[in-house]
Amino acid sequence: MSRIIREHIDTDDENSIIAEPVTKVGKVVNCKMLNFRQYPIANSNNVISTIGTGTEVTIVDEVNEFYMVKHAGTTGYVMKKFIEVK
Repeated sequence: MSRIIREHIDTDDENSIIAEPVTKVGKVVNCKMLNFRQYPIANSNNVISTIGTGTEVTIVDEVNEFYMVKHAGTTGYVMKKFIEVK
């Protein structure tokens, strides 16, 4: 499992550097409607909504076979096998 972490790096002078999280863009593929879930569990009880084929999402993290993504102002989880990373 990988985590994308925001870091604060102190320097000797009065300036400091902030390393922003690295995000990736992905696109829904190989399904008509992809379940957008509240938790990274393949359980129908936690589906927030669905995302259509070709829709772009912002990938912010990975948890096992899921990506944590931002879509339409909401953060949730989608199965990796239905996302093509750009």
